Amino acid sequence: MFSQSVTLLNKGADLRLEDISPFYASNFGIHSGLNREQYIQEVIALSNEVISHGLAFLPTVDVTILEKNGEKYCISFDIYLSDGSSITPDEPYWIVKEDGSWRITGNGYTSSWGIYPQTHKWIKEDGSIQVESGIQFVIDDNGNHGLETAIINGPGLPENGIILSKPQGQSHLSLDEAFLDHNLPSHPWDLYVIPDSMIELIPDNAEYYALIYDANQNLIEDRTKRITKRPYLRNLTDNHFPSLTGISSHDLSAVNIGGTFSFSYTKPTAFVTTRMEADLNLWGTGDFASYETPLPLYQDSASIFFDEPQNWIPNNGELSLEAIDDAHREVKLHWMFMPPPNCFSFRHQPYQSMVIWMTGTISNRYLWILSMTRIRMLILMGQTYMSFIWQNDDIYLYIMMTLYDGDPKTDIFTQYGFQANQSRGYGDSPGDHLAKAYFQDGEWHAAVNVRFSTENYLYASEYVGVGSSFIEWKVPLSDMGTLNGKYVTERFYLGKLEQ
Repeated sequence: MFSQSVTLLNKGADLRLEDISPFYASNFGIHSGLNREQYIQEVIALSNEVISHGLAFLPTVDVTILEKNGEKYCISFDIYLSDGSSITPDEPYWIVKEDGSWRITGNGYTSSWGIYPQTHKWIKEDGSIQVESGIQFVIDDNGNHGLETAIINGPGLPENGIILSKPQGQSHLSLDEAFLDHNLPSHPWDLYVIPDSMIELIPDNAEYYALIYDANQNLIEDRTKRITKRPYLRNLTDNHFPSLTGISSHDLSAVNIGGTFSFSYTKPTAFVTTRMEADLNLWGTGDFASYETPLPLYQDSASIFFDEPQNWIPNNGELSLEAIDDAHREVKLHWMFMPPPNCFSFRHQPYQSMVIWMTGTISNRYLWILSMTRIRMLILMGQTYMSFIWQNDDIYLYIMMTLYDGDPKTDIFTQYGFQANQSRGYGDSPGDHLAKAYFQDGEWHAAVNVRFSTENYLYASEYVGVGSSFIEWKVPLSDMGTLNGKYVTERFYLGKLEQ
């Protein structure tokens, strides 16, 4: 069954639903949140991705029986590709006999759960190196079943477990704020960092338990999953990580945004590498883009082709090379990129500051980029903003919005704001700090409001500047409380409407 279905996957873009439907049971049910047709479409997408990168599926499939339940068998399997790499599904499958043939059926879970022991090595902008180990726990609500939070327990975790929660507008659950490590150069919401002293206590085939709840804290399902091996300790050699050549600069211009980004690599030699891939991640002022490509094991160079992001400008990023060993542990090498000096420009609106303080040299640009939530374009009463940028020197926090379709409004009470939130989302919590510019009584003002408090700071109109399709303002850093680790939201207040 598997050899036949894998051979069909080599059709790539020509693969159709009817080609592989016979391999899936008619009473498929649900598999990790997806129904029969949805799951088959996922398989077709995988086929497209593999074939489009010049690889092919081999007919060899290694199958392991994990469990028997009546006439059903739970199995895991490895699929091999033409470069010598292999793919192991995150979730085991169940197979059942139907009309005399073995067919794949759903696992009955509404969630998709992945556990990934990881070790990361960051080569930072200043050339320094940081290595961290831990586990990434991913729970996806693929079928939109209302999964909102999860509590996970197991070896290496705190006594009461860790909490995953669903960010606003996302389909996956990631680390809750209390479990983030903001000392990570990137992806603090992914990796739960575990000290080496705790990693050493994690046994082989360690078992982890997840309780998954909806928004009303009703238990949706409980799950159990094992990892074959614990994460690597931090004392790894260079041979445990992929190597990267062809890049010597940490300047973001080296990425060749909007063109072709090429680099060379070698796989780790300290273990058997089963698969490699590269991710180019770019961050902007409220936006994020990721470009992925597999790294064939028989090659030593790769290129990523991508269009320049629309309506926003990247200001930092990273190239990540990931290698997976034969125990499904992941090691990742991150080469970090920073903006070029004096980078402060916009695609559609050349920057022309109306006040002198924005034209000088300002340090520590984009200091909180990695700890913000994704900020989306809003269209409110005919006012659309395109860019939301902030930076600081030793005294002030500087904020700027560029507007897509007109100058800042003065015909009604108008407020533009930057809020440092203690939690994800647009809700207010006691102690959140709002730095705002607003038009009232014929002139612009700047202020800082502390939510659910009488603590407010007002500043002179000279703290605000407006121009053609943009507004900028500054507030003293000392009035904004602690910003490190906070989430950023943008605020419009036009008349009676706030977003």
